[in-house]
Amino acid sequence: EPAFRKQIMDSLSTRLGNFKKLIEKEEEKARVRELPDPKQLFNLEEKEAALGRIRNSFTEKRARSIRKLQEALKENPSLAALEGFPKGIGVLLRKWLEAEKRVAYLRGDLRKEIGLDTKKRALDRPFLLAQRAEKEKNFAEALRLYQKLAKEYQGDKSLMSFFHRQVKKYGRITSALNKIEQLGKKGDFLAGRDLYQEIQMEYPQISLKNQVLLPYRVESNPISVDVFVEGKLVGKTPITLSLHPGEESNLLLRKKGFRDEAPSETLMLKGKVRSILTLLPSWETKVHGALTQPPLRQNGKIFVSDRSGRVSILDPESGKKLKEIKFKDPTGNLGTPIPMGDGVLLISRDGPVRKLGAHGELLWETKLKGPLLDGAGIWKKRILVFSEDGKETMIDSRGGGIVRTQEGQQKRVGPHQAKAGDPTIVVDRDGWVKALSSDGGELWRTQVEDSGFATPFVLGGLVLVPSDDMALHALKMDTGEEQWQSRLGDGLRGVIHFAWDGRHLFVATRNRELFKIDIKTGKSLGKALISGLPSGQVALIQGHLFVSLSKRGPEVMNPKSLEQEAWLEGNDGSEASVVRGREGHVLISRSNGTVVSFPISLLH
Repeated sequence: EPAFRKQIMDSLSTRLGNFKKLIEKEEEKARVRELPDPKQLFNLEEKEAALGRIRNSFTEKRARSIRKLQEALKENPSLAALEGFPKGIGVLLRKWLEAEKRVAYLRGDLRKEIGLDTKKRALDRPFLLAQRAEKEKNFAEALRLYQKLAKEYQGDKSLMSFFHRQVKKYGRITSALNKIEQLGKKGDFLAGRDLYQEIQMEYPQISLKNQVLLPYRVESNPISVDVFVEGKLVGKTPITLSLHPGEESNLLLRKKGFRDEAPSETLMLKGKVRSILTLLPSWETKVHGALTQPPLRQNGKIFVSDRSGRVSILDPESGKKLKEIKFKDPTGNLGTPIPMGDGVLLISRDGPVRKLGAHGELLWETKLKGPLLDGAGIWKKRILVFSEDGKETMIDSRGGGIVRTQEGQQKRVGPHQAKAGDPTIVVDRDGWVKALSSDGGELWRTQVEDSGFATPFVLGGLVLVPSDDMALHALKMDTGEEQWQSRLGDGLRGVIHFAWDGRHLFVATRNRELFKIDIKTGKSLGKALISGLPSGQVALIQGHLFVSLSKRGPEVMNPKSLEQEAWLEGNDGSEASVVRGREGHVLISRSNGTVVSFPISLLH
């Protein structure tokens, strides 16, 4: 109908006219507007804002409408001839679509960039968490996060390479830590330590010690010692500990009556330590001069002779000094106090021979020509003393009078008598070993070559004579006939020290060796190293073997195994022989002038 036709044409003319004006305006704006450069957009927000501006100016909905209109005009060119259809709209549509095409490329690039940035931002949190895990030494979590980043991140090649390097590094570290943990459970310290050191050298910038536990085996003598790590009690020996490398330096062993022990260096090297604890004294008393002779416990008191010419009498319970006697001998070099009846025999190198009573009173004094040798033969009524020039003097033990004097061969060392009343054994400078009776007569003599410097000892019915021919000679006490000899090396030169338990002989030599010998056959049953030069007789007391050492406290050995059991505290001078003290205690004299009592009952 004409009326409808006119209405339709008017509507078409109006709408297409307005549409033409709109796209003319947009096309003009597109020509003068500078499109955003993606290279100048540095973050996700800037890119999203640019894309928003493009969407507002060139909406995709309008672009679709314009394309459809252009396609309709191509298919039906007669549409452009309709009355009211805007002239030149086809050219305008082409120009608009050309501008929109440029915008479409930019829109696509921005969308791609925004997509990548959105993905990167989604990976920012795992990256931050991975870095935090690294800082907290949570290497397994760091590995998991870097594996996620390496798999999902697409972008900067250097960053991608970094992620892959981190995966390799933390894969290596976590694998090594797991392996070290397994080795620790097996108690394989050396393999675990070597792998730890290897991985630590590979990644020196990362401290792994707090992530590694190594097995440390701690044993001690005596046993059942409290073990502390960084001040915390963790158990008693023997014990296997799992410690971080370096943590063993905070290890402490503690037992009442013993000095604290911190055996870190040995642990560091081997992962296993057997700590020998040091027994502390129950009391210690200082006297005036240096002490080189062992103390004597006699009549419930302790007699000590020092190098200042004094004799001190001490209480064995407390070490309190009960009495001190000063003698005016020129050198003050007093010999070892020797028990004699209810008194004490004291020989001075300067020549005087004295007998002291039970309380230290001087009973008699006989002056001889020195220098005298330390030691004497003691019988019921007589005493036989010796000088270096060979003179032998018989003294009445009751009043100190000289019974007779006879000449003999020169001697370098003092005599030995197992106990009062037994024959006295002497060795002269020519190597003759003699047994003397109570009247000074010679019971027998046997020559042992190169024994002129040897101190003889009587043990188990045998006279033991070390010689410079590197052999220990055992002579029968009743005849002097040699029963056996045992070659113990050149450590027999000089003063040798003995002890025995009735079946076995223990010999400490200057080669720092302790031998265990069958007393009947002379066959060596074992040998152990000692920790220094022996300086006093080996003593066997209450099932423990005590070896006095120069410049070190005596060490305590097990007579069965020859293993060290403990130390006796002290490192300040040569130690004299260890002797019995009060019940459960031993006594030691030190060259620094102290007498010390040790409670060896704590060793059990």
